[in-house]
Amino acid sequence: MGGVIVWKKTIFLIIVLILSVITLGGCKMKGFNNQKEAEEFILQNLEDKYGENFDITKVKKYKEEKIGINWIQAEAKAENQDDIFQVYARNTGLFKDSYHITFFKEKLYNLIEPLCQEKKYIKKYEIDISGNLSETKWTGKQDIDEYIKKEEYTIEPMIYLENNQTDEQYAEIISDWLMTLSKLECSMRVLVKIEDLNIVIFDEEFESGEKNMNEYTEELLKEEINNTRKNSNTIKEYKKWKQENKK
Repeated sequence: MGGVIVWKKTIFLIIVLILSVITLGGCKMKGFNNQKEAEEFILQNLEDKYGENFDITKVKKYKEEKIGINWIQAEAKAENQDDIFQVYARNTGLFKDSYHITFFKEKLYNLIEPLCQEKKYIKKYEIDISGNLSETKWTGKQDIDEYIKKEEYTIEPMIYLENNQTDEQYAEIISDWLMTLSKLECSMRVLVKIEDLNIVIFDEEFESGEKNMNEYTEELLKEEINNTRKNSNTIKEYKKWKQENKK
């Protein structure tokens, strides 16, 4: 008789355990049907992915497509941090964010800054580093080389060169700069401006397996400088016109 009671208690405990697992598993959102649920979905996924608490600072766009796919673009930040990052999610369960750059930003910056400081032709510089939307779960414990090869970031070093130089001189300088940057094998958008004039004379993106920095000859760079300068002037003139004709 006692054995039957023990057996019944065991079965009861197993049932309770199974129900608990089902209940807890059901707490995790698999998708969303409206904006409020979408925001909850974002916060839950961020917490599950990084083990931190987050706040949504701005919903950039929420849309419900006719084909049944709902999606959201938002900006968020970790609690007690100021850096804003991007988030994208769909009700299909797709979730991407750029918070991962937080773990590697300083290391990437420290790779670029010494190069900017050692070149005498660089009068001043700005370095912007941003993360791309990614499903990868980065923790910061990975090696920086692994992160660099994955190319889920963009480094934008903008350098300023002295005014009143010829295109031949600029081409020679940019060629040297590209050769220097190519040794890092990083994903970059390289920008070059003329100091004081605020005119861009070079603006190109480089990713592994695509455009190679070493492929730019000085002759090709002169053509690129001329074309980029024209575009830069056109944009500058348009902004000036728009400002003058603002109602």
